[in-house]
Amino acid sequence: MNHHENFSNYIKDKKVIIVGPSPSAFQNTKDFIESYDVICRIKKSFPIQKEDEPYIGTRTNILISHLKTTFRKNQYKQSNFNKYHAKLFNKNLDYILFPFPLHNQFNNFYKNYQKDFPNIKIPVIYEKNLDNLINTTENLDNYCPTTGLAGIISLLDYDIQELYITGISFQKDGFISSYKNINETKHCQERTKTIHNMDKEINYFKKLIEKDKRIKIDETLKKILDS
Repeated sequence: MNHHENFSNYIKDKKVIIVGPSPSAFQNTKDFIESYDVICRIKKSFPIQKEDEPYIGTRTNILISHLKTTFRKNQYKQSNFNKYHAKLFNKNLDYILFPFPLHNQFNNFYKNYQKDFPNIKIPVIYEKNLDNLINTTENLDNYCPTTGLAGIISLLDYDIQELYITGISFQKDGFISSYKNINETKHCQERTKTIHNMDKEINYFKKLIEKDKRIKIDETLKKILDS
C-alpha cells in the first residue's frame, strides 16, 4: 500500500479541522480544536508558539504546505523547515499535505524540498489530480489558489465526515503575529497581487460551501461571507 492509499484510509470518516493563521483562530479553545480526530495547520503555523497554545492547542496531525524552500535574500520565509530540527517534524506530524500536483513550478517545489530536507521523513501527500488545479484556477479567473484554499479542496476529495475551518479569513483580518507581522503581510500582498486574489477566492469558496455540506466554518468566516 502506498502513501496515498494509507492517507486515504487514515482520513476516512474522520472529523477534520483546519486551523489557519488568522487571529480568528483565537475564538476557539484548545479543547475544542483538539476534540477533532485530525488537526491540520498551514505552513508556518507549525510548531505552535507557547503563547498561542491555550487558544489553538498543540496537536498537529497534518501540515498543509506548498513546500517552497527557495528564498531570495531578505524575502519572507514561508515555512519552518529550516528553522527547527527535523526531529520536531518527525515526532509530531503524521503527514504533510502538498495540495498541488507535480506540475510546472509545483514539481520544482516538491523536488527542492526533498533535496533540501532529506531528514524529514514524514510522508508527503501531493495532489494527484491535475484537473483540480486547472478547474480551481479557471474559477479564480486564472489566479492561483492559495495554499489554504488548495488544502481545503484537496481534503474534500477524501471521504471525510466533516471539515471545520477556523483561522482562515482570506486575509481580511491579517495574521497571527507569530506567523506573519504587519510589514511582512504588506510585503507578501504586494509581491503576490498578480498571483492570488482574495475576493475571487471568497466568491469561489461561497460556491464550495453551498455545494459541500461537510464544510463547517467559524463565526468570523461566516461574517466575511455574509458581508
